[in-house]
Amino acid sequence: MTPNNAKLIPEATYWWQLLPALPERASQEYYALRRIWADHTMNTTKRGRGFYWWGTEDNMTPVLFQNWAVLESPESFAPFIEACGHKVRNLRRVRWAYACEEAIAVGSFPGVEGRFLIPDIVLHFEDDLGPGLLAFEVKRPKVRPTEKDANKLRAYTRLGSMRAIERKVGCFLVGSTMVNEATALSRDAPVVSWEQLLELQRSAMMRENPTLVPWLERTYALQGIGMAKAPPPAARNGHASEEARTTIVSLNMPERQKRFLLGAETVEAHLGGTKVLAPMEWLTQEPSREHLSASRLQTTAARRICRWGDGWNPRQEH
Repeated sequence: MTPNNAKLIPEATYWWQLLPALPERASQEYYALRRIWADHTMNTTKRGRGFYWWGTEDNMTPVLFQNWAVLESPESFAPFIEACGHKVRNLRRVRWAYACEEAIAVGSFPGVEGRFLIPDIVLHFEDDLGPGLLAFEVKRPKVRPTEKDANKLRAYTRLGSMRAIERKVGCFLVGSTMVNEATALSRDAPVVSWEQLLELQRSAMMRENPTLVPWLERTYALQGIGMAKAPPPAARNGHASEEARTTIVSLNMPERQKRFLLGAETVEAHLGGTKVLAPMEWLTQEPSREHLSASRLQTTAARRICRWGDGWNPRQEH
């Protein structure tokens, strides 16, 4: 399976068929991801966008960025946060969310139209210097950022939810061929490429658990970034087989890293056209894309929950 035949990749029925870095049930990570895959306004039958179509921005952003969730130590994030323009000292906590919708007054931000803004990713962290924040405008590789994107990026760190945080930076995340264009548009805002993100995640995983790195590289290769074949399955009878999953569960490594291997094998099997069972029991209860689209359960209020902030708790979710 290569990015060149992406049109042959089957559309996913369930969100867990496309996400290697599977979250723990009912965790902040789970609800941050649900914001993307449960949004009926983006997950339509059109191929232009939506989490369930491989390679769209809605798919690529959480699939690749969520690889950070595999890391155990907050300090593993330090090189990435510094690459995005912050100095850090003894990181204690890192939390992020996707498609962070927030209401604004019309005309309150120069060059921005409408009644709301949606930073693609907001990452919040705490260290010895206090709280800090990164807000991202994301573009797929080879997609050129525009002045409209730059205007939104400049507005992100002025949103009401971020006023109390002094250390905050807006950052472009683009393909390597678009770094110069983004830099010209962003003035003083940092620019990070997808290729740089891969290198930063690879370095962090090498320090924590090098056995995960081939699977990390594969997640990027499937999205057209770098070249990496699928690592061998954990068992002889194929990726995501019952024997493979039993083998992974028995490994001596943190649970979040086991979930990554379970998810990566499930993705590989799905993209290869194999019908696979949910990699964890609780995932069998998760709704299908068709159900989510038909029931239209995600409200405007749900889209505006501040899932990256200190005040988030599961009681806010429905």
